Amino acid sequence: MPNFNDQTEAAKFLADIDFDIRDTSQGTFSPDHMAYHCALSKGSDTFYAIYQSNPQFNDKPTVTDVIGSLSSEAMLSHDYGIDEFADEMGYTKPSAAIRAYEGCKKALDWLHDSLALSFGDISQLSETLDEHGDEVNEAVKAIQDEGA
Repeated sequence: MPNFNDQTEAAKFLADIDFDIRDTSQGTFSPDHMAYHCALSKGSDTFYAIYQSNPQFNDKPTVTDVIGSLSSEAMLSHDYGIDEFADEMGYTKPSAAIRAYEGCKKALDWLHDSLALSFGDISQLSETLDEHGDEVNEAVKAIQDEGA
C-alpha cells in the first residue's frame, strides 16, 4: 500500500479512481451552496457521494476534494461511537445525528472494503489531503494529463 504521507503516492492512488459529477442540486448548508452528486469507482465498485461547496468561492470538486472529505468523515465514524459523534459535531436532533453518522460509516466501509485501505491508510490520506490538498490535486491532474 502506498505511503499516504507522501503527496506523490497519494496523488498516484487518487488518479486511479474514476470520478464523475453526475448531477447538481441546491445545497443544504446555505442558499449559496451547491450539492454535487458524485460517483467514484475503482474496479467494479461504485460509491455515490454528495459533496457541497459554494461555487462563488470554489471550483467544481475534484476527486481530491471528495476523497479528502470522505476520508475525514470516515475517521469520525472510526474514532467515535454515535453518542460521542453527536456531541462532538453538535447535533441536537437524534435523527440528524444518526443519518450523518451512518453516512460517515458508509464512507469508512467503502474506503476500507472496496479500496482496501487500512484505518491507518485512511487516517494518513485524510491528513495529507487536509494539509496538502492543493498540491496533491495538481499532481493528480498532471498524472491524468500524462496518461491521456
